[in-house]
Amino acid sequence: MTPGKVRQADVARLAKVSAATVSQVLSPHQGSIRVAPKTAALIRRIASELNYRPDLSAQMLAGKKSGIVGAVLDTLAPGNDHRILTALEKLLAGRGLRLLTAQAHDNPASFRGCIGDFIAYRAEAVVLMSHRYPEEGFNLCEYCGNYRNLVFFRKPESPHEFSYVDVDIGRGLAMMVDHLAATGRRRIAGYFPIESYAAEKRNFIRRAMERNGLEYDDGIFIVPPRHEVTDAELAATARRLAGRGCDALLTNDFFAIRLMHIFKTMGVAVPADIAVTGCDDEPVCQWLDTPLTSINLADDRVARELFRLLEETIEDDAMKPQAVWLEPRIVVRASSAAGH
Repeated sequence: MTPGKVRQADVARLAKVSAATVSQVLSPHQGSIRVAPKTAALIRRIASELNYRPDLSAQMLAGKKSGIVGAVLDTLAPGNDHRILTALEKLLAGRGLRLLTAQAHDNPASFRGCIGDFIAYRAEAVVLMSHRYPEEGFNLCEYCGNYRNLVFFRKPESPHEFSYVDVDIGRGLAMMVDHLAATGRRRIAGYFPIESYAAEKRNFIRRAMERNGLEYDDGIFIVPPRHEVTDAELAATARRLAGRGCDALLTNDFFAIRLMHIFKTMGVAVPADIAVTGCDDEPVCQWLDTPLTSINLADDRVARELFRLLEETIEDDAMKPQAVWLEPRIVVRASSAAGH
């Protein structure tokens, strides 16, 4: 069957149940019929296999509003995603709405199931925090074309128009290169996992270096093939960077903290020998022995804008999609001070 053409009746026919039973399982409401767990599981499986996608907002026509807003979060999401959801939950509570979260990772069926669950609970809107997995060959946006009342964090790559909030990471990386150049650094390295994610960052950094009159060296822009990197692999990276005369490093907070520890064991001083900078501005950055310079990704502002878009789409599900871009800022700490 063609995605988007599947009807509730098709699911009912294959599950050998009534349309009312399918409706109860996928869109339960108080006082409706009871369905055996085995039958309910069968209906959900068939609906997932057929990519059956009810109109999220249409569920609200069957009864009173649920007061629920859903959020789909990647299981391995960075800390700033969790901080955004914490702030968003407080904003929604002030409006009398509850935030219901679901998690999955690199599995399109699991993500579709999350959205299906929100439909079953008659969520008034859903925010998608994670939706693009180029290394796994799928994009969650492909399954969202028939849904209304969706708001994305980070720009969705989709032929359909959705409202979204994103942070201009390219601007943040450029500001960080400007800062490093102003402190006298000339050999700036990068360390970002997964080529499909790192390629865009590489281009941002290269352009910023060229603008500052610095020579970009692709040999010190390192892209590990996965997020999970062992201490031995990181130690090899540290030795490579030191051996190539690097005097600055851009990476994320997680790798920056680990690499600073490895540099210390090697006798490489931060920031005197090499400046180390991160991205995400995790709270721990300010409490390290050498506090870490990082890119702050405007978590509070992201939460406020997501809340505004969710509130508006709940009030008007025909709202014209909106794109909101926010500018990050760099928080300069001791790890990138002028030291040579």
